[in-house]
Amino acid sequence: MVGRTRSAQGKETKQATPNVKQARESEARASQADLAALQETFRKTSEQIGNVLAYAIEYPIEKDEDPNFRPLQDFIPVIKVCRIFLNKLSKPTINVSTHPLAQMSPATLRSFSKAMTQKSLLIAVGHLVESFGYDFRKKCPGFINGEMAYDVFDILHPAVDIIKKYLRKQRGATAVTSAAVPSADSLAAFAQWLDDWFTAYNRSVRRFIELYPLPQHLFNQFHAY
Repeated sequence: MVGRTRSAQGKETKQATPNVKQARESEARASQADLAALQETFRKTSEQIGNVLAYAIEYPIEKDEDPNFRPLQDFIPVIKVCRIFLNKLSKPTINVSTHPLAQMSPATLRSFSKAMTQKSLLIAVGHLVESFGYDFRKKCPGFINGEMAYDVFDILHPAVDIIKKYLRKQRGATAVTSAAVPSADSLAAFAQWLDDWFTAYNRSVRRFIELYPLPQHLFNQFHAY
């Protein structure tokens, strides 16, 4: 009786294994499709933010009596660094399966996607540029709405944290040499790129905050990241 039971259990295990494999393959395909869609979203967002950047360059806000008051011009480095991040993750030449984020679990990829799209970076940057113009025309010429600037910062920090945690986990995993997945070397290169990018991003943000200080509570939140 025991022998039969073990035999039956063995058959059930063998029957279950293909189903598990199929489920994993299906999940992997869905995750690749999600990543491809996210790449396209980043590409379009980068193009649209490029239009905002062109506007900021063409229509600067200046005061004759205060040549140092140039909020749009001073925010341009932040906009450019944001676009670099989007461009890096949306390169059309990168095959989805070899993308640096290709090995993210579906749950982690969803979290990253939500962090990047729940609050639109394009809308945040667009509103910021509009608010600069509105504040300059309708309010006192030296007033800048720091909360609008913080919205831009608040979108990227959580998303970058998700990528950094993912890379730390990948760093501890066994290197995979298959051409179908990013190699340990390519992930290491991407991790280095991300560190360099984040340094440039923080530098541009901190410079802007020094020129146009955030409200104290937002300043504290920014430095808590």
